[in-house]
Amino acid sequence: MQIEILSPLGPLSIASSEGKITRLQFIRQRVPYPDIKNRDLSASDSIIIQQARLQLLEYFNGKRQEFNLPLFPQGTEFQNDAWTIIKEIPYGETRSYTWQCDAIKKPRGQRAVGAANSKNPLPIFIPCHRIVAKDGALKSYIGGANVKKRLLLHEKFFHSQKNTGLPLEESFSR
Repeated sequence: MQIEILSPLGPLSIASSEGKITRLQFIRQRVPYPDIKNRDLSASDSIIIQQARLQLLEYFNGKRQEFNLPLFPQGTEFQNDAWTIIKEIPYGETRSYTWQCDAIKKPRGQRAVGAANSKNPLPIFIPCHRIVAKDGALKSYIGGANVKKRLLLHEKFFHSQKNTGLPLEESFSR
């Protein structure tokens, strides 16, 4: 199942299969997704998509710092290792590509982890926006540098406000 929702970052597409979230995309950077129109949609797909939508709304309103969803990112073993370690970075904090390489025991793999992060099928849920250059530079992001900056500022604000800030103006639809 795949739905599109509106977010403070613009339209997002969320896809699920067999009760797991498989993709979150920034619409302007749409990646082809298999045609699912003729497939019977399970009740668990509909439920998990709605849970993902709700958790994203809570995240954007500063009420959620961690996602509690069954995720199924499809990638190589190396990509999955790179993505798994990112989930350990606390909300409102960043780590470097060097940290990520050391954590997955690939000390000279900065370019490889950068490439893996650029293929992250579940940005925000797997927060690759929290990976920055050693000098703090933002570098690239699947949603664009502006989106990465906005996500980091959003988390920094709500982390420092301890979830007492004002909600974002834009709401979700569909």
